[in-house]
Amino acid sequence: MRERHDRRNDESRTNVSPSQASNEVGESWAIRRHADPADGSVPAHDQLALTLLTRASDGFTERLGLVRPHQWAAPTPCAAWDVQALVNHVVGANRRYTMLLHGATADEVDATRTADHLSDDPVSSFVTTAAELEAAIREPGAMARTAHHPAGERTGAQLLEMRVLDLTVHTWDLARSIGADESLDPDLVAFALTLRDTFEAGREHGSFALPPEETPADGSAQTRLLTLSGRRPGRPDGRSLAD
Repeated sequence: MRERHDRRNDESRTNVSPSQASNEVGESWAIRRHADPADGSVPAHDQLALTLLTRASDGFTERLGLVRPHQWAAPTPCAAWDVQALVNHVVGANRRYTMLLHGATADEVDATRTADHLSDDPVSSFVTTAAELEAAIREPGAMARTAHHPAGERTGAQLLEMRVLDLTVHTWDLARSIGADESLDPDLVAFALTLRDTFEAGREHGSFALPPEETPADGSAQTRLLTLSGRRPGRPDGRSLAD
């Protein structure tokens, strides 16, 4: 049986307010992505993405700590996964992205997809792997490093964006599955909405379902993000109409 484990690690929190971060996200992000500064330092927008990665991890940890023993077998908006499989995917992805940043091949990364990454304490497993990934991303030169992702070669900066997007969407998946708060960090949503090319690449490899022809009536940024990722927040199960 999976055990609940409460995380209280205030040192990992950042001092960046939502309003400060919001000033850095939006349409201008797409124009400034991956521009290399003249002095070789990490660009400000990549620093922002690192901050958002921490916040995305915190949001997932919060929901993960609420999972009750009987909920591990509950269905999720990802039709092929129950809650345990969803969380295993997210923890495993932390490990896979760390491997990619350290030079693993696509085949080596794919070989981990069927492994159990949770042990007896899923929250500790997630927190540990999230910290390992953040440390790998913060290594000198990591942002410009080329990684051999199964979907094609990606820079470290692109992997960082992909991880923030994945964590943000899967936080909603988990919240919907266990009846927790589904409200996502507005800055994470705004950031993720700028990654249209990431969505398109993900659809080509089966990561996201096609969005519906019409956007849901409420038109909120969170609803737009979930719709782009193939979710249907208006349905009780949150799944694509094709499921």
